Amino acid sequence: MNRRGNCSDNAVEEAFFQLLKRSMSNEKIYSRRDETRADIFDDIEWPYNNWRR
Repeated sequence: MNRRGNCSDNAVEEAFFQLLKRSMSNEKIYSRRDETRADIFDDIEWPYNNWRR
């Protein structure tokens, strides 16, 4: 949650969504919301789990 006067919270959120948009810009058009969620989950979860191992 952003609080008034706390710009560091906003910077982290903006950086995250910028990376997400960049990785999802493969011009794929989703017909269903669950397909979109699954792709976003894969983009976030797969690299994180490989990094932890």
